[in-house]
Amino acid sequence: MMKSLTTPKNRLHISHWGGTGRPILLVHGLAGSVSWWDKVCPLLKDDFEVAALDLSGHGDSAWSKDGQYAMDLFLSNIDEAREFLNWKKFILVGHSLGARISVEYASREKSPLEGLIAIDFMPRVKESSPRFSRLAGLRQPVFSNEEAMISRFHLQPRETNLSEEEMRELAKNLIRPWKNGFSWKCDWRAFLIRYESVWPLLPRIQTPSLIVRGQLSPIMDREDIKKVCQETLRSECLEIPGAYHHVPLDAPEATAKAILDFAQKLVSL
Repeated sequence: MMKSLTTPKNRLHISHWGGTGRPILLVHGLAGSVSWWDKVCPLLKDDFEVAALDLSGHGDSAWSKDGQYAMDLFLSNIDEAREFLNWKKFILVGHSLGARISVEYASREKSPLEGLIAIDFMPRVKESSPRFSRLAGLRQPVFSNEEAMISRFHLQPRETNLSEEEMRELAKNLIRPWKNGFSWKCDWRAFLIRYESVWPLLPRIQTPSLIVRGQLSPIMDREDIKKVCQETLRSECLEIPGAYHHVPLDAPEATAKAILDFAQKLVSL
């Protein structure tokens, strides 16, 4: 049974799915939450001690006190979760911005990671993409009722294999009361995060790594994943058939299998 835990220091929310195997922490992307992993975690808990983390300003975690969001804050979130769970070594899985954070975490000296799995992320912000600048210019949206929010909800990027009903359920998990109305659980100021290129980080990673992309992803193309794997020591690449950018949502079974297969290889290393 999944338990909702909260760290005492910065009020980070953790979904702990139990299990007695090796620890594994899953981290969502920008504007996401632990709900991105809801169909993946149950498939892992027979083999791992499974936990998913809401980053600061996301999901049910507290927002930044000063409204600032930077890579160092998110890196400290992972350390805080690890210490709270009393883990010495663990496997880190990140998707999108969560993968970018995980790559940087793995690049640090004396990393406590046993393995790294980075799923469908931008190695750099492409000059032709207005995504971050456009979203960063928006104020926290406010709605008068939840149905209005659900009807407007979409993923970014929009492509997905989720059904209309699955999209509605995902949206419901992202709503919070806000100033006589409702808003999203994501602090819109998080869109101001400075997104640096990963290329200088990759040669520093000593942890065995799996780099994953969705076959139909508009975010991470095949040249990106090829270069990431070339630059990352002890790495391998995998493409999930039929998945768009939101791989854990589009293909939860294939995502879980990729994690399990990679973890099995770690045992022999």
